[in-house]
Amino acid sequence: AKSYSLVRTARRIFASCGSEVGEATVLLNEAQFLYAEGKFEETIKVLGQTEMPLAQAGIKGAKLAADFLRAESWRALGNLSDAQKLLKEILEESE
Repeated sequence: AKSYSLVRTARRIFASCGSEVGEATVLLNEAQFLYAEGKFEETIKVLGQTEMPLAQAGIKGAKLAADFLRAESWRALGNLSDAQKLLKEILEESE
């Protein structure tokens, strides 16, 4: 719980500085906490805020991690077709 609180504080700091990439990176960590708690819909919502900044910044590793977490959240929610499609895209991109 303390780690999650620190992540949220870091997110506010990056947001106040106008650093979209920094905020997106912290949001990815926040999404990982949510996923670990089984809050899959919230995970997907938070990941939606990371997509554009990570793509624009060209941070492929973080974007792939976000996409993987999104796919796993979809899988956990029973959305298997979208999860499978995204996992295939991730595999192709990572190669």
